[in-house]
Amino acid sequence: GNRLPSLSARIAAKQMHGADVRVSQSDLTPFSVCNARWFLSRILAIDAETSDAELLNERNLGLLYHDVLKKLYEKIRDTDGAFASKRLDEYRAWARELAGSAAADHAEFRGPIAAPLISTLVARIADGVTGMLELDAATLDGFIPEFLEDDIAFSRDGIHYYGKIDRISRRASDGQTVLIDYKSGKPPALS
Repeated sequence: GNRLPSLSARIAAKQMHGADVRVSQSDLTPFSVCNARWFLSRILAIDAETSDAELLNERNLGLLYHDVLKKLYEKIRDTDGAFASKRLDEYRAWARELAGSAAADHAEFRGPIAAPLISTLVARIADGVTGMLELDAATLDGFIPEFLEDDIAFSRDGIHYYGKIDRISRRASDGQTVLIDYKSGKPPALS
């Protein structure tokens, strides 16, 4: 019989989609490195504490980047319909404004100690987002940012595959689509 019903229920809630096992790329890597650590962090939500003083860890910084990029490309789509490289300077200004709002709204930036560091963080995020804008100006001028930070999932052979797509942009003239995956660090090897 089932000796640990609450644990079984938690596993089912976290890793099952009906009768299918849920699988994502973000789960596969940590599971393959150490399945016990994956189980503790993913299923039981137990993470190692850090004693280091840190304003914002890399994961949370990545979330801020994603938030700014989503809002920026929504604004581009809603205002211009498609990316317009001739408006790059205005897009840069929007990026700075959105980076400032994202940093100010973040829970970890409350209090007097955080205040002097916010401007540095805003500049870092704005610079990163500006790099993305410049790449788009060079390669995706006229592309419509259609799919922004949305989930995608499908089931096949007892496995429910799921993940989050950062962006899909489409060229209106011929329907060509480009999948963009934001990386704040070193991109993974092609293998």
